[in-house]
Amino acid sequence: MRILTNNYLPESTISINGPEPMFPVENLYSNILSEVTRYLGFISIDLGAAKQVTAIGLLNLTSGGIGPYQVRVQANSVDDFSGVTPFDEVVDDKVYFTDVTYRYWRFTSVSGRQIGYAYLGQYLQMPGNVGGSVPSPIRNDIITVSQSGARYITPGSVIRQQSFTFDTVSSKSEWDTLDNYRTNADYSNNHIFVQFEEKISGEWYFDPYFASILMTGDSRGGNLFSMNMSVVEAK
Repeated sequence: MRILTNNYLPESTISINGPEPMFPVENLYSNILSEVTRYLGFISIDLGAAKQVTAIGLLNLTSGGIGPYQVRVQANSVDDFSGVTPFDEVVDDKVYFTDVTYRYWRFTSVSGRQIGYAYLGQYLQMPGNVGGSVPSPIRNDIITVSQSGARYITPGSVIRQQSFTFDTVSSKSEWDTLDNYRTNADYSNNHIFVQFEEKISGEWYFDPYFASILMTGDSRGGNLFSMNMSVVEAK
């Protein structure tokens, strides 16, 4: 299980070749997945310094409502993408794990022109055995009550939610990893959540999704620890 918690993009210099003013570059890292960035050419990213990137996330990729598409992701130690670059991958609407260190990045549309959320940064590997659940769909309806007491329901979107218990964490180092996230996580911003089993070809059981993540827990004495995590999809 991994959580993508440290996106470099908000602190980076980003420019768009072929921008659309109604869909600005800031939407690349907006907390709302439906706030998209549209472009006609490519997106250039300067991280400010060479930084280790272990996770690349691109979510809500569409071609203006037509369907999913692919993005070419390149990276280089210098701001030059005219020739062969040391990192060059075509990715889908997904999370891609790697381990590279570069300063300059470029996203180029292979087909389509819209990105809902982009991530360049590192991931948190959740330690220990985890008891959890499969994603269960819920509908976040909006309920309003009139002055006469009548209740009105406005159907909301269907979102996924999950809960997990880290009840077999037996080492202090594993506990520290969980407790550090619990203490320092920016709960005001959503993260990308990936649930997968490394023993099965590194594939995840369920599609990664943009989520609000909350963790609570405490020490039960000695080497016994208890930690709970709730995950609610954000759209």
